[in-house]
Amino acid sequence: MLYQIWITYPNGWYYKDGDVWGGSYTDKYEARMQIDAITGMYNSGIGRAHALEMRKRWGARTYYHSYAWMFYLYNNPEITPVDKSELGRAEVFSPKLHGLVCWRDSWKADATAISFKSGDNCDHHGTYDAGKIQIYKYAPLAIKNGHYRGYKSSKHMYYKSAWSAGVVVFDGPRAHGWQPF
Repeated sequence: MLYQIWITYPNGWYYKDGDVWGGSYTDKYEARMQIDAITGMYNSGIGRAHALEMRKRWGARTYYHSYAWMFYLYNNPEITPVDKSELGRAEVFSPKLHGLVCWRDSWKADATAISFKSGDNCDHHGTYDAGKIQIYKYAPLAIKNGHYRGYKSSKHMYYKSAWSAGVVVFDGPRAHGWQPF
């Protein structure tokens, strides 16, 4: 749940990575159910605050229509929201593997959010480019494009690689600095 909260920009868009590049991938339909379920399991005021922000942002339709009935199962209005500023301004997720670093100047609607990858990626749907940085202020400012059409196409494989992010790559003597595809 905390990962999902940290990678959501103030406007409800997610951190752009891998398959979430097709348009603006938001927390509108498929994310609230998980937030509500975990909020209830851990009695999390932070999760409750995030769920209420989602409702304010998108209205009542924050559950995917096929799962709307689960709202009555997972939503717990008795949990008191806690201000997300309690989370602090920096977090690192999976420091020994993915190494996703998230910084924010605040948790307000006009926040600046900076995130970068500093580790490996074992996710088939993500991108493999350690060093990729994204800066958000009202909209993505510094960002690497990753939209592709065609699974395993040359464009798909290029945007999954570190070569597309302008990072230093140490690839060994056999590759001679060439892209692997």
